[in-house]
Amino acid sequence: MVVMEAIDSKFSPVTMEVISRVENGKLLGGVIYENYTGPGGSIEAHIAALAPRWLNRDFLYIMFDYPFRQLDCKQAFVRVDARNDKSLNWCLSLGFKEYCRIEDVFPHGDMILLRMKRDECRFLNLKPRTVFSRRTNDGQAESASAARL
Repeated sequence: MVVMEAIDSKFSPVTMEVISRVENGKLLGGVIYENYTGPGGSIEAHIAALAPRWLNRDFLYIMFDYPFRQLDCKQAFVRVDARNDKSLNWCLSLGFKEYCRIEDVFPHGDMILLRMKRDECRFLNLKPRTVFSRRTNDGQAESASAARL
C-alpha cells in the first residue's frame, strides 16, 4: 500500500482501513486507520501526502467523519517522528495536540503522540460539496459521494 510506504510502514488489510484520494488514476494521498478500540474508544491514523494540495475540503470531512461519526470514536491519535518538523507542524495545524513524547521509539530518536478529541475537531462542521454521510435504517453509518474524490 503506497500510503503506508510513504510513512515507512506496512499495510495489513486484515487490521487496517484506508481512505485515499485518487484523481485521474493518480494517488494523491490518504489516511489509514488502525488500532480501533470500539465505539466510544479511540483509533490511530496514519496520514500521507503524495502530491501537493491533495487535501481538499471534502477529504478533510471524510477523514474525520469516519472515525468520529461512523465509528463513534472519542479520540484519534497520530504518531510522529520527533525529527519530522514538517509532519509535526502539519498535524498540529489540523488540530491534533501533543499528548506525550516517548523516548527512543525509533532507532534514531523519540516519538510524539498527538491526539484529537471528537469535540475539538473543527472539520466535522464542514459542509462537504460532493460527500454526505447518513445512517441506514439499521443504524449503520453509510457514506456516499456524488463525485469521485
